[in-house]
Amino acid sequence: MQYSVLIVEDEKIVREGLARALSRTYKTYQASNGNEAMDMISANSDIRVIVSDMKMPEVDGFELLGKIRESNKKIDVIFVTAFFSVEAAVDAMKRGAFDYMTKPVDLNKLKTTINNAIEQNSVHGT
Repeated sequence: MQYSVLIVEDEKIVREGLARALSRTYKTYQASNGNEAMDMISANSDIRVIVSDMKMPEVDGFELLGKIRESNKKIDVIFVTAFFSVEAAVDAMKRGAFDYMTKPVDLNKLKTTINNAIEQNSVHGT
């Protein structure tokens, strides 16, 4: 089974750019906010990794992570944000995020992180 990546980003140009870059390696889905992301997760059981912005309207990254943890523990979340703080990074990891990266994102590092998340999922039989 090919695992998919959901990109959750309220800035359309950033979301589409990440999707285009990652679609060479993964099947990708896109959502502009946390509510859309939850709908996408419900509709697509192949999603195993989410690359999400932190600051979004309606449902922010932390709220999305909480909803994912409540509903499906098999999905890893990688936060990508322009607003880096050590406190937010530590908080994200404590809440169960797989990783926390800053924008502009290094695509090679992001792909490596996604691969690591997928491999970890496979090792743990999820």
